Amino acid sequence: MSNYSLNNIKRGYSHINESDYWDFHINKDDTCHSGLNDDECLASFIDTENDECIEGENLVSLSDFTYKDACSMGLDLKNIGLTGVDNGLIRFRKDRVTNEEFYKLYTQSEYIIESDDLRLHLHPVSGSTLLYDYPLSRNDDGSIKLNGGFYQGFFRHGNTYSILPSKIENRWNLEFVLKKEDYKPESEKTLNGKYPSNKGIFFYIGTRAQNKWVYLYNNLVSGSTNFNCCGQKGEYFDMVEPSDGFDCNDGNDYFDLVDEDIDLEDKEFKTDNGFDIDSPNDDYVMSDNKFLMFDRTKTGITVSNYEGNEEVLISYKKRKYNGNLFEYLNRTPTGYTAENIDSLTSEYTEKYDMQKMYSDIYENAFALKINNDGSIGYRYAIKDCSVDADGHLSILEGSSFPNVIKTSEWAKINVIFKSNGQMMKLYFYVNGKLKYITKEIPALNLHKLDEIDEKQEGVPFNISIGGGTQGLSETIMPDYMSEPTEVFDIERHFGGSFIGDFKSFKFHTC
Repeated sequence: MSNYSLNNIKRGYSHINESDYWDFHINKDDTCHSGLNDDECLASFIDTENDECIEGENLVSLSDFTYKDACSMGLDLKNIGLTGVDNGLIRFRKDRVTNEEFYKLYTQSEYIIESDDLRLHLHPVSGSTLLYDYPLSRNDDGSIKLNGGFYQGFFRHGNTYSILPSKIENRWNLEFVLKKEDYKPESEKTLNGKYPSNKGIFFYIGTRAQNKWVYLYNNLVSGSTNFNCCGQKGEYFDMVEPSDGFDCNDGNDYFDLVDEDIDLEDKEFKTDNGFDIDSPNDDYVMSDNKFLMFDRTKTGITVSNYEGNEEVLISYKKRKYNGNLFEYLNRTPTGYTAENIDSLTSEYTEKYDMQKMYSDIYENAFALKINNDGSIGYRYAIKDCSVDADGHLSILEGSSFPNVIKTSEWAKINVIFKSNGQMMKLYFYVNGKLKYITKEIPALNLHKLDEIDEKQEGVPFNISIGGGTQGLSETIMPDYMSEPTEVFDIERHFGGSFIGDFKSFKFHTC
């Protein structure tokens, strides 16, 4: 009777207030949400107030928290100069560099990460075109002031380096602590200035750019340069009186022509294993098949010099030619032989298929964004055959109601990715409260570009914090004085940054 007396009470009643939208659970024990994550699934943690996360200008994650399936046999990228000059990983001033210095940076730079280093490395983006500025600084409290700049890095390369998952195994939970601000612009040359609709992107994952070599494959390099007034292409002018900017007509700048310099048109631009950077559709395999190595050539291996661990590189051209070549290989006067059959298929092997530019980014370019009205949401590149656009590329977007992110107030944002392998849904929490749930959208399919690895080092499997990505807006080609002439989709839809302060980032794999 005592139990009956204690619990036989009048129950309360609840009514839905339809003036606002609310979403809540009475109980769901398996829900992984803000504040309930275990450190066991914390794969990466960057805390800007912790000095261990600061290495010079770079941000690094804490070594105490790493991905349980992380793999690193060490990383030595010998072709990083070809792509690292496009986002500031490899820096130079094109108005103050000789052709010889540039050639060494472009073809001989290396990027090394030790085998026992499983941390996420992020560097502040920049560029060498002098077209854009990327202002950021560290506040007195340790947080980062973002006013056009952001950080970027990659978490996977090949089969020997992977420090974060590239696929959603059931769930991810990304946590950010940041504060939206209306800072006065420090520069008029920012990505937000060119693409105002991209302002507010505070996170990006996927490929940081499309294939830059399309400039060479399809002869797109024909742009102007701001340096023509100072001489002919290939000449170098040493700045005797350095200034913050480069103005050929500025009487305060004085230049001396360097007499002894190399002509870049006489130099070969190749990868470390001998592939020309202007050659499309290349591919290769490495083999230890002895029948391929032991031959009668001058470079062939013999029993006297065989060490037992050699491999041979077998290169070939990828092509879409589907015809039967045996119909053309015959002994007639018009028949083809093994020596000239390539002339029949050269149309397919030497021409770059622009469709690859789109397949490279399908489900491979994703951003989180805070809009001017304080709403929070996402932007995502997918393929939609119902869309009448080049490559059937579709940019999905969605956002919460306005004012869920307050200006000048710190906010803890959790975005939970739930995936069944084919589709995913996103759950947006702000300060522990669920604010927005997306519809089902195609799951992330992070992948590398349709290109040999040596010509895309550091490009796929990227993460940006504080911004999106530059795309090919800062592209540097062997003709390094020329400016990019084309605007591709990643730059157009994801070239922008968050304005405000950033304090921490957590990547939970549960």
